[in-house]
Amino acid sequence: ARNYYLTQGLQYQHERWGIDANMSLAARDGDDLVTRDDGMMSGGESGHTAMDLGLGDVFVRANYTLAWQRNGWPNVTLRALTKIPAASASRGLGTGELDAGVFLSLARFAYNFYFSTEVGYLWLGDPSGTEYQDPVSYAIGVGHAFVNGRLGLLVLYNGTSKIFPDYEAPRQLGMGVNWRSSNRLWLFTNLAAGLSETVPDLSFSLGVSTAL
Repeated sequence: ARNYYLTQGLQYQHERWGIDANMSLAARDGDDLVTRDDGMMSGGESGHTAMDLGLGDVFVRANYTLAWQRNGWPNVTLRALTKIPAASASRGLGTGELDAGVFLSLARFAYNFYFSTEVGYLWLGDPSGTEYQDPVSYAIGVGHAFVNGRLGLLVLYNGTSKIFPDYEAPRQLGMGVNWRSSNRLWLFTNLAAGLSETVPDLSFSLGVSTAL
């Protein structure tokens, strides 16, 4: 299956806490189970093999910084993520069910290197006739900043425990590059390879972010 998304989002950040929401226009031309890189479901088995186009799900995320990096200790952040079902389950663009997750992440920046790790737990809504196992998620990332911090490179390995009893646990390896062209404008791109059958073999994204 091939999946395409045109995503728009808004984010608000205030010192220790922040919130953001995004939704997509989604297109899909296959009938395979698909998981996102955070472990939530983005597509299901619909019986359709032709191209389908429609609205994607809405994702709302909130984060709160429990501790700042200092005296050798990392940033500690608590994050919550909810998927509000807006995509058509009958056309395989979504599951039609609510998903939610909580995550705890540690991150440290030193000598232009960035290190991060995250662990989480997800509650996945079960579509009619399907039962998902609620998984534990994990992620490990290493990055480096160049050009006085304007250019960033990040390598990330992430996955979850088993969601489907008959399929491998989702796993993915990706690389991201971001460029701060000004104090208000960032460009970014990501390339990832799936390491199990429930994750896309190859995914690519390109985007722009601007401060209002």
